[in-house]
Amino acid sequence: MARTLTTMLALGALALVGVLPAQASATVTSAKLALRSAQRPAPAQRPAPVQRPAPVQRPAPVQRPAPALASPLRAPGARAAQGVKRLSGLYLGGATGRYVQLFSLRLNRRGTRATERATLVVRCNGDPAIRTVLDNLTLSEMIVTDGHARGSGVIEEAIPPSVPTVGGLSRQGTVKYRVRVGTQGRAAGILRSRFTLTDPASGATRARCDTGTVRWSGRIAPVDAGRGTPAPVGRAAYFGTTAQRQPFLLKVLPGGQGVRPVGMAFRASCPSLRGLPLDLVSTRRVPISRGKPKVRGRFASSGRLVRRFASEEFGPVTENFKWRLRGRFGAAGVAGSWRVTGKVVRDADGLPVATCTTGRNRWRAVR
Repeated sequence: MARTLTTMLALGALALVGVLPAQASATVTSAKLALRSAQRPAPAQRPAPVQRPAPVQRPAPVQRPAPALASPLRAPGARAAQGVKRLSGLYLGGATGRYVQLFSLRLNRRGTRATERATLVVRCNGDPAIRTVLDNLTLSEMIVTDGHARGSGVIEEAIPPSVPTVGGLSRQGTVKYRVRVGTQGRAAGILRSRFTLTDPASGATRARCDTGTVRWSGRIAPVDAGRGTPAPVGRAAYFGTTAQRQPFLLKVLPGGQGVRPVGMAFRASCPSLRGLPLDLVSTRRVPISRGKPKVRGRFASSGRLVRRFASEEFGPVTENFKWRLRGRFGAAGVAGSWRVTGKVVRDADGLPVATCTTGRNRWRAVR
């Protein structure tokens, strides 16, 4: 079944703290995504069997008691009929690999439909000026059957001229996805986005972009994550949510001695972020304290992020972000806060023109 959906797509570059320099800023654009849910074909209709006369009735055999160790037969699908409880709500998390990818999945109360959002770092080949783009993708009205959904979509978009680096180009591509919603507030999936960027005037291809196969995990993190005796699990990834209902994740280093990377999406009122979340990722090693009981299991870090953006209101501006991360591991999860504060300076005269902040953005996550 084909469905036409609205997809929010942001083309720009993601500045990974400590890894990649700040590049072109992300800007919201829109496109139509024709989404197809993968469904099994209906079985072919077979002709009705030829009616034959009923056989001669014979006396019923004498019933014998079943053996003592005989197990009762279970009808096909009986296990599913018992009902598998899947929590409705917002699953948040992502994937840790070469790039940090952030995902969210909202499942309705009946567990039959879902909306998936992803902030993807997409690698591109072709034009040296277009090496990576940030793709904010939304798949709506996904059909979920027995906790599973799969399908594909087609993207066709004319990118507005105001978008840095790729403005004025056209984009055509495909998205393939698979989703599995399990029990105890866990979800996972696979997504791949591939597209080409072309010059509509000449028809020449400027870049070919591909996320590769991204395997992600999401959780509904409990409110008590981070409480209890600290027990960080080495080599484990933790997935969760922020107070802004945006995805958060981190990965514990071997031996449970530190975390790297740590990432989240956040919203603020700075000119380049109005209506669009931004990824903030730290790849520096942050040690986990093993000292006295009051500080055991805690970790902290801070840093800066610089982005340049052509604002319609102020013209070219430079956005200087400062962030401060705090966290504590508990018995079954981890929790803390991540505050981001931005100051916007106009490039023409160096005057500050705006400020923005997330406030104390609390977060929590579980394995």
